[in-house]
Amino acid sequence: MALIKICGNVRHEDAMLVASFNPDFMGWIFSPFSKRRLDRSRAARMIRSVRSRHPGIRHVGVFAGNSVLSILALGRYLAEHEASLDFLQVTEGTGFIHRLRDLQRGENIPAAPVIPVLRPTQRIDDLDFVKTSPSPLWVLDRFDPVAKGGTGQQIDTSLFAPVRYPFLVAGGINAKNARDILKQSGAAGIDLSSGVESAPGEKDPQKLEDLFRNMRES
Repeated sequence: MALIKICGNVRHEDAMLVASFNPDFMGWIFSPFSKRRLDRSRAARMIRSVRSRHPGIRHVGVFAGNSVLSILALGRYLAEHEASLDFLQVTEGTGFIHRLRDLQRGENIPAAPVIPVLRPTQRIDDLDFVKTSPSPLWVLDRFDPVAKGGTGQQIDTSLFAPVRYPFLVAGGINAKNARDILKQSGAAGIDLSSGVESAPGEKDPQKLEDLFRNMRES
């Protein structure tokens, strides 16, 4: 089955609702530009709660506009509060990602693999992924000259091409179009927030039910 990442988890009750569907990943947003931004103490509480009931779910810290040092400091805080992140999703470019990886090596906690976010403006190819390798996974999101991500808009399907690197596709995905976007993109899975919400940061039980039912049927 395709991988599913549900991002933008803000409220404890919504986080537990999302976790009850057992997605592969849950995303916790720490970008200062996001209306779904979490403070570290709330994130720690929710991650601990999810881990205690659903230990198989992997947790992704989502960053855009954060400094390298602030990402490392947050990682240390969450690890100290038994809420370690499994992955760091980063929108910034190649130099930023390599510096983050270099500084992680000096930390006293296990390094969380980086998930680079690519926002293509032309047809993708393997070289786009090589620049930020190695990584277990990438996220492809729609490019916006102002916003750093989370636009809720789909990527132009003409930009997709067969590649040998695994990625999640994000942007404008919901229960009705998820299977088509997967087929068009060749992605390993989907990454969504607003497509399962009734308002920003408020997860909708029926939309979640529809999404997971449709994905499992496929």
